[in-house]
Amino acid sequence: MAPKVNFNAEEPAREEKQDEKQDEAHLQPERSKKSYSSMLCHSKDEDADNQSTAPKNIHEAAERGNTGFIVRLIERSLDFNINQKDNLGRTALHWAAELNRVQAAEALLDYGIDITIPESNGRTAVHLAARAGHTDMLQTIMEGISQEQKEAMINQPDQFGITPVYLALQKGNANNAAFEWLMDNGGKYNAS
Repeated sequence: MAPKVNFNAEEPAREEKQDEKQDEAHLQPERSKKSYSSMLCHSKDEDADNQSTAPKNIHEAAERGNTGFIVRLIERSLDFNINQKDNLGRTALHWAAELNRVQAAEALLDYGIDITIPESNGRTAVHLAARAGHTDMLQTIMEGISQEQKEAMINQPDQFGITPVYLALQKGNANNAAFEWLMDNGGKYNAS
């Protein structure tokens, strides 16, 4: 069923939507909008070997790193909810973060995905990137937010009380760049 359009109330509706976007803007990183028009035609996705079939949804596209599909889906849809969750309670950013699909994450962030949304276990995309040891993804997600917001995200516990800092440390490799990055950006860790 097509949405009803009230042509007489067009201007006030736009103003209301603009006000809503401005209210939510404080939660979003300040990012410069990239031009994705060339990407739509000449997209070289991060996982080109896994592109034999088109993704079924934005979550699968983010999982595969299919940035071109993400952009087409968002730009061609009316009232697309970029923050929609899958059956695990994850957004597309959760999948991109866990699998280090940086270009896909950048596109999602540029289109305004909320970095604070937790999945079913209370973990944000920052938790998943930290657990996987993806320093470049952590930097991408945190780009453009204040130091105070970074510290809050880095030290936010999931429903079990586990923070991204602990997950990065749990990764356990000797040269844990993700753990170091989190600590350098306000991470708190109590070994006792």
